[in-house]
Amino acid sequence: MKLTKLSSQAEVVAALNTIRVADEVKGRLLLKSQYVNLYIEGITAAAAIVLKQIALSEGADVAIPMNVIEGCKGEVTVLLMANWREIERMLPRMREQPFKSLHRLADELEAELTRLRAG
Repeated sequence: MKLTKLSSQAEVVAALNTIRVADEVKGRLLLKSQYVNLYIEGITAAAAIVLKQIALSEGADVAIPMNVIEGCKGEVTVLLMANWREIERMLPRMREQPFKSLHRLADELEAELTRLRAG
């Protein structure tokens, strides 16, 4: 047995081709392989808590400031840690929420997903 760490997206694509993965699933697998850490500024504390709950339900996570847990009001900065497939699954649930900041964030994330798929 040999274990090799793949460091680039090109290496992941080459590995999927070598393994002969079905073309129909390559896109999803590529989204799962692209782990991202997104620093998000200007989200309300309440929306940050909801975002964390949504992220956890999809296998991702959100680092939120301690003062949010302690009842902070106003805007905060958070760190979303996820792969693009997890983010893709989060989008509909983000749009169901009553927070406009989550709607705007979902739009930005979806635009980035569209760019990734195109290129």
